[in-house]
Amino acid sequence: MARKGRGFDLFARLPWPLAGVLGVLAYAAIRHGLPALATGDGPLLAGLRTAVDGGVLVPLAWIALAVLWLAALGNFLVARSRQREAQAAGDAGSSAPAPAGQADAVPREIAPTCPVCGTAMVKHGERGTEPTWACPEHPECRRTRAA
Repeated sequence: MARKGRGFDLFARLPWPLAGVLGVLAYAAIRHGLPALATGDGPLLAGLRTAVDGGVLVPLAWIALAVLWLAALGNFLVARSRQREAQAAGDAGSSAPAPAGQADAVPREIAPTCPVCGTAMVKHGERGTEPTWACPEHPECRRTRAA
C-alpha cells in the first residue's frame, strides 16, 4: 500500500507557484551550493568532492528541477480545472435573485418572458386576488398576464 505524503505526492500538493520556486532553489542548491561545500577539508566531504568532480550533480540538479516543475504544472492544471468546474457549477445553479419585496418570485427557468422587453416575469398576487405575471422592469414596461 502506498504511503501518502511521500515523494512526488508531497510536491504535487504544494501550491504551484511554491513548487516552481522550490524547483529553482533545489537546482541552485544542488548545482552551485553543494560544490561550494565540497571545497572544505574533511573525511565527510571526500565523497561529495568525488561526486562534484565526476559531474554526478549536474543531472541530479536537472532532475530535481524537472520533478518540481512537473508537480507545479500538474497542480496548476488541477487548480485551473477546479476553478472552471466551480464557475460552471455557479453559472448552472444560479438563478436571478428575487427583487426586493417579491419573496414569492418564480425562478427564471419556469417564468415566462415579457413579450415587450424580454425579461423574465415575476408572479404577483395578494391575498384574495388572482395571481398574475408582471414585468419586473416597471415603470418602463407595464406588461402583465394571467398566471
